[in-house]
Amino acid sequence: MTCYLYGASVQGIQRFIFESTRLREIAGASELVESLCTSCFDEIKGDADCIIQAAGNIRAIFRRREELERVARLFPKIAMERAPGVSVVQAVVAFTGELQKATVDTLERDLKTASPSVAPGDSWSVSARAPRSGRCAVRLHKDKKNPAGELQDIATVQKLAAVSRAKLKQKFGLAAADPDFPMEIDDIADSGNYVAIIHADGNSLGQTLAKLSAEENYSQKWHQFSLSLDEATKAAAQRAFTTHFKDHADYQDKKSLPFRPIILGGDDLTVICAASKGIDFTRDFLQAFAEECLLRQDALGKALTACAGIAFVKKSYPFHFGVELAEQLCAQAKKVAKASLTGAEPVPSSFMFHRELGSFVEDSFESIAKRELNADGLSFAFGPYRIDDSPALPPLAALLAGSKAILAAQGDDVEKGHNPLRNGLREYQSEVYNNVDNANFLLDRLETVSKEANPGALRRLQEALATLVGKEPNAALRELVLCERDGRRYSPVNDLLIASQFWRPPAAAAQQREEGGL
Repeated sequence: MTCYLYGASVQGIQRFIFESTRLREIAGASELVESLCTSCFDEIKGDADCIIQAAGNIRAIFRRREELERVARLFPKIAMERAPGVSVVQAVVAFTGELQKATVDTLERDLKTASPSVAPGDSWSVSARAPRSGRCAVRLHKDKKNPAGELQDIATVQKLAAVSRAKLKQKFGLAAADPDFPMEIDDIADSGNYVAIIHADGNSLGQTLAKLSAEENYSQKWHQFSLSLDEATKAAAQRAFTTHFKDHADYQDKKSLPFRPIILGGDDLTVICAASKGIDFTRDFLQAFAEECLLRQDALGKALTACAGIAFVKKSYPFHFGVELAEQLCAQAKKVAKASLTGAEPVPSSFMFHRELGSFVEDSFESIAKRELNADGLSFAFGPYRIDDSPALPPLAALLAGSKAILAAQGDDVEKGHNPLRNGLREYQSEVYNNVDNANFLLDRLETVSKEANPGALRRLQEALATLVGKEPNAALRELVLCERDGRRYSPVNDLLIASQFWRPPAAAAQQREEGGL
């Protein structure tokens, strides 16, 4: 009997979601995209057996050609009507007998070269235009914030209509009386009007699927793998969310939580949250992901891990640039983590982060690092940081210990935000671009002054730096702020400054300062 392996991939998802700078529209776009491959496809699939329905991808097996042809006609039309601005690529491969990996590889190759469906033009040249998108306006929307009204295009109207607070609260285990997810970016930003945009992605999935292809009942194994991976990602996100938002004492009396999931499915996670929670949430998500995958190891074939990137950006920064930066940081973390492997061990769970100060993002994080984080051969792109026991990457725990030491430093102006250790390290980083000798002099002076004013904080900072760079903690501070790897010099100073700006240890600030002079 001839069967048909059908594949569809929704393209332009990120552009569709993040073309707006308004969180409510981003949230609605996210809901629409998730529905395309789930409820929308379920409405038309007939008796097809679905293998994957997540992250903009559908893979299904059809046994009747006419059913396949019907779905292939309808799905692009439905997708482009419900989410105007996306496109769909489709491919089909016929096979007999059991599904084999070679058939799947052919389908994936065909999808990469297939032409996307194209939506017809949305207006005549005489149509009024929505000013924020330039597309045909379909309504004049008025509200309390804008009583004069705003022309909106069909995509904006669809996004706003798709927002569902109840559905998202149910997904993350929130009761109706619990705080809501925010609809305004102002309800997320903190730490000087910053937000954290986090993107995480699973490691070595292609290799794992390749091993499954050698087993019998490949289609069933593939389906179970996809379901289990999706479950692990969502369970990990819910666990990290519960710890740092749902059950956190800071938010029990708030109307909304400073957290908004945007993409959650398959092995992909993209969220926007308060900058002060970005590092903790990412660490706990990666840890929970590894644990949840371990619980599902029979279906997944092996213990899986993930890497992530965090972009700390101002709340007014274009979201699509922030997401692109987070993805680049995730890709760089994967690249470095994989290069650190010496055998068959799993890729270390790790992540990188960056605080964006410019107005645009270049093609890759490597180009950003070359432009912003390179001082005469000294690179401040020190990460990624591991959260597990892998010895090949610097530990996140040491970075956070160093940040805690910086935050514990006391000074006459500490209440005004003038932290002596942080200011001294910032002066060093600024000066090293101009004159290395002067920069080292500044570090020597910082070390001398801190031995008198903040001996305990200095000692803990030196211990943390020693762990990060692989040196003895009694070395001079100028030696502890850098190390050599692969013939290049690296420094964790920039990451320490970023972490001490956004991350906060569990202890109260008053207790931190009491310990600063110990």
